[in-house]
Amino acid sequence: MQTINKVLLVAGALGGLFYGVGRERSRGEYERQVGALAAALDRRQVSAEESGGGAEAQYLRALAIYADYRSLRNAGRVSAGEEEYLREALGAAGYGSAGEMGLVVRGLRENLGVCLEMKVLEDGGQALWAGREPTIMAGSFAGDSLAVRRRVAGELAPELANHPANFVLVPSLAGAMMWPLVLGEGSLRAVEEFRAQGLLEAKVAQALRQRAEELRAVLP
Repeated sequence: MQTINKVLLVAGALGGLFYGVGRERSRGEYERQVGALAAALDRRQVSAEESGGGAEAQYLRALAIYADYRSLRNAGRVSAGEEEYLREALGAAGYGSAGEMGLVVRGLRENLGVCLEMKVLEDGGQALWAGREPTIMAGSFAGDSLAVRRRVAGELAPELANHPANFVLVPSLAGAMMWPLVLGEGSLRAVEEFRAQGLLEAKVAQALRQRAEELRAVLP
């Protein structure tokens, strides 16, 4: 009986040790993921003076990091939920407003959904990790590249040119046919959302709405 008790005691101690080690590894992996996403989406990069190409490359890397987190979460290697992960990473990146965070989170989820739908992660997302436009592997745009465009053109709102909430992924051929200086309904909704979160001045938002009305009056 004493021998059985000793075996159970040792087994319990080892089980607790393995659990503790696993938990520490999970926490370490989670912190690495938070740090990587925070670095890719650093709020200081949101500047009209910076090159848009650099911001686009960082955003593509952010999508690869986000996809990597999901894979780890699905495999049980990190325990923190997705909402906690995204909010903590954006907080570390310098986004203080819950509303602004919400816009960035929604954009990340929508754009990662596009990546999954068009299967650009089939090769492990190598192009995204490198900050390059990936090749679309599925759907009617297969073979084309997936490009970063803006919900509101940077020429119309330079203060939003590099903001991750303003980025949207579209096939490059479709993007080439877009008129960036024409504000459609989607762009006008984005203008209002950015204004509501203090990312766009009210007078700028009003000027953009007026521009859209004037263009509608003259375009066929």
